[in-house]
Amino acid sequence: MVVVKFKLGRRMRYSFFCCQDCRKPLALAEVKEKMKTLIKYHLPAILYAVLIIVVSSIPSLTPPKVGIVGMDKIAHFFEYAILAVLVFRSISHLSPRIRPGMMFLLSMLFIVIFAIFDEAYQAYVPGRKSDLYDIVFDLLGSMLILGYLWYRNSRSRRTD
Repeated sequence: MVVVKFKLGRRMRYSFFCCQDCRKPLALAEVKEKMKTLIKYHLPAILYAVLIIVVSSIPSLTPPKVGIVGMDKIAHFFEYAILAVLVFRSISHLSPRIRPGMMFLLSMLFIVIFAIFDEAYQAYVPGRKSDLYDIVFDLLGSMLILGYLWYRNSRSRRTD
């Protein structure tokens, strides 16, 4: 979507076009629908990813003492499982032509890059350290959920 500003008299006007090439104007209803999609499907994934980075920025953060061995790894597992659901949901609403296998691959690619970035970033936060096992549990949580979502979506598309 391309936004073009132009001035008509004293007021600034905005025109919305579907792409750079065709210059076909979008109706206001189409713009509202695209904004609803952005807010409903894409914004939660973006905000959750920002939340992960904000929590990673807290110096000397330790998991609560609950008496469970590996609580840190369990937290990483579920943290990235939730991110996987949100990212898969976001990618599935980019285009109706994206197949479940491609949704899985794109989601996994994003999460792998994000997990590596998150752990590398933590290495520079005072009082925090980067851990390869954190990345492993991040990816395990996301792969489990993404595998389930891929299976569910591929089965539902076959029955349609």
